[in-house]
Amino acid sequence: HSADSDGIRRPDVALHLPSGGRIIIDSKFPLDDFMKAQSATDEASRQAALQAHAKALVDHCKALSKRKYSNDADTVEFIIAFLPVDVLLTAAMETNSALLDEIYKLKVGVATPVTLMPLLMTLQYAWQKHELAKNTVEIRDSGVKLYNGLATFAGHLAKVGRGLGSALKGYNDAVGSFERNVMPSARTMREKG
Repeated sequence: HSADSDGIRRPDVALHLPSGGRIIIDSKFPLDDFMKAQSATDEASRQAALQAHAKALVDHCKALSKRKYSNDADTVEFIIAFLPVDVLLTAAMETNSALLDEIYKLKVGVATPVTLMPLLMTLQYAWQKHELAKNTVEIRDSGVKLYNGLATFAGHLAKVGRGLGSALKGYNDAVGSFERNVMPSARTMREKG
């Protein structure tokens, strides 16, 4: 990652949450003390290097927790320190069993290849549920609009029916009046020549 001119850092990976926040994944990790532990020729040197590795990992997470990754409009919900090999975390936990508790208190998590995949799958599932809920709301809103449109149409159709009924009654009254009042006189006139 690098920092912009305003000091905001661009993360290695930013996972966008349905809620609008982000989970930042930082892929840098302290490796020097771990490598010293691997090349140590005696157990005391190995243990000292592993303790230094655990401290370096906690210090790295402390630094991550203080980094500015966003402006106020873009909330960072959680930062994850990605360790590309599971043994980096296991080795640190050998000498500091409270390591994860210390790190989690900083609102920082640690992920390895084994744990990163379930995190990504969980996030994908959350997005699917979010989209489903969003679609459900849109379908409900469309249903309300459809119902309101049908109710308005039914009201207009009822008016047309009443108008047709009134027109039919007027027509029948006119034909009846014509048959009762006009036709007898016309017949009489025809008969009389």
